[in-house]
Amino acid sequence: MRARETWLRFGWWACVLAGTGALRGELRWSETIIERPARAGDEVIEAVFRFWNTGTRPATLGPVESSCGCTTATAAKDTYAPGETGEVRVRFDLRQRTGRQEKTLLVRTVEEPTVTVTLTL
Repeated sequence: MRARETWLRFGWWACVLAGTGALRGELRWSETIIERPARAGDEVIEAVFRFWNTGTRPATLGPVESSCGCTTATAAKDTYAPGETGEVRVRFDLRQRTGRQEKTLLVRTVEEPTVTVTLTL
């Protein structure tokens, strides 16, 4: 009987922790908005969004979606272990553009539940 009680308690705590995100990868971003004023003659603006996996499981990035074809984003790899840091490098092509510009990128994790973060440049 004692072993069954212990197992039931463990199962209950596992469900509680899973609901809080403690048993999955979880990305924390140092910032999600970066402002980079362009200077005359600039053709490209580059920015780096840094993050770290604060969860207890690996976190895998899905494809990064950009609000415009003039903005591209790359990560060094797809999967980040617990405690590991990473970055998403963004490149915004300014040619043929005038005035204030704001571009967004959607970064999703592939593990369930999927988490989406919006990065703004």
